[in-house]
Amino acid sequence: MRTCGCAIILLIALALNRYHASAQEYAVYLIGDAGKDTISGPALQMLDNLLTREGKNASVIFLGDNVYPRGLEKPGSHNRKITEKKILSQLQVADSFTGKFFMIPGNHDWRKSGWKGLQQLSYEEEFINAYFSKKETTIANPSTCFLPSNGLPGPSSIQLDSAAKLRLIIYDPQWWLHQQSFHKVGSIPNHSKQEMQSQFFKQLNKELQSAESNSETVIIAGHHPLMTAGEHARLSQPLHFITTYVPPFQVFRLFGLNRLFRQDLQSNAYRKLADSMLAVIQQRQALIYAAGHEHNLQYSIDKMNNVFIVSGAGSSTTPFDPKASYRPDWKDDRSTGFFKLIFNATGLKSIYVFTLNNPEGISLLKDN
Repeated sequence: MRTCGCAIILLIALALNRYHASAQEYAVYLIGDAGKDTISGPALQMLDNLLTREGKNASVIFLGDNVYPRGLEKPGSHNRKITEKKILSQLQVADSFTGKFFMIPGNHDWRKSGWKGLQQLSYEEEFINAYFSKKETTIANPSTCFLPSNGLPGPSSIQLDSAAKLRLIIYDPQWWLHQQSFHKVGSIPNHSKQEMQSQFFKQLNKELQSAESNSETVIIAGHHPLMTAGEHARLSQPLHFITTYVPPFQVFRLFGLNRLFRQDLQSNAYRKLADSMLAVIQQRQALIYAAGHEHNLQYSIDKMNNVFIVSGAGSSTTPFDPKASYRPDWKDDRSTGFFKLIFNATGLKSIYVFTLNNPEGISLLKDN
């Protein structure tokens, strides 16, 4: 009888432990393209207000284009102070935040895809690292805020929370789009670009397989979306075709003219990268892909329960392309804002989007 009682108590304890693990929630905020304002705009103010209510079980991810129009300028240069103000308006939302903080690069952080973009990116990484090295820093990851580091493509893998079984994988799509002619990107000694690309996808698949084995939910975050209904969905323009394929106009590639079109999804380099990433993602289930780049808000979920989010309305908005073939399940180009995702041990529990028109948040996914 005593044995039976002990067994019942043990079963109750196990059930309570499982309930506690599944009930513990973890919040992830996704905001991108917030680098236009020298003081916090409405979206950053909303985010700051929400983060003051969060504890350590939360992360905020800035999805690139952190400083417009050409990244953080060189120390001592004419525009250094004003570009510092633009990035500080974002970093300061974490001044009393005890969760994890991440900032990833976008094409504008690479000097708007221009000459010496890698060097410009290094100024931003140094500034962010210095900001969070201060004694009064409260965030949980002060030494790993800017990822991937050193202008490399990634993937950088971080376990956000063990109880919620949540993993973040950060990569930099601009690494693929930036390198051409005389434009340098981060490199590994004795590795060609092709070898680095191959190594990237091997490591990405390895991280995803490990996450699947550990029953972890995965967020992949990069600046560029894989699908979009925004202005970057436009079809390749005639000038792009001419400068890419038609001699003698190909000479303009040396001056970087065709880089103007590489930020559109239908450009060759971007399309190849997007197709490769989608091929990896579509072999998985319940994965989240988060991006910025478009200055609007988009959400879709596919038949494998993979979620695609574009959250690039951190400081401005641009309208959707009326000719875009992609049709998100939900979209908004009228207001700045951002997404909030809530997870527990069973996976993605809910999705909210916060905009000026809906500051209390709109629920896009019913609680599981």
